[in-house]
Amino acid sequence: MKNALALSTATRAFKGHQNDLTAGVGASALRFLTRKEQHKVILAALRHGPKTTDFLRSIGAFQAPTRIHELRALGYSLETALVWAWGSDGRSHRMALYTLHEPTEPWVRPTEGGK
Repeated sequence: MKNALALSTATRAFKGHQNDLTAGVGASALRFLTRKEQHKVILAALRHGPKTTDFLRSIGAFQAPTRIHELRALGYSLETALVWAWGSDGRSHRMALYTLHEPTEPWVRPTEGGK
């Protein structure tokens, strides 16, 4: 399992970038992000590194497991690991840690015949 202290430190370090993910969206408006907007916010956050369910809720994805399932159906490679981390309530909880796996080089479709 991941170290909860290191995980919470990494999540706190990302809090400064939160405005980049939801630029132009007020705190009260986060509750009204459409499903597609939530997909964009989640992908932007995961491109910075692994994120917990608690963190995704804090940036406007209130049904994170459902959104992750939808992103997988769209073809994104997402890994889920259960970890112990400090929740927003200040207590240690077991929660999901999501990691996005994207290729570093653009994928090229092989030609017919394997050449």
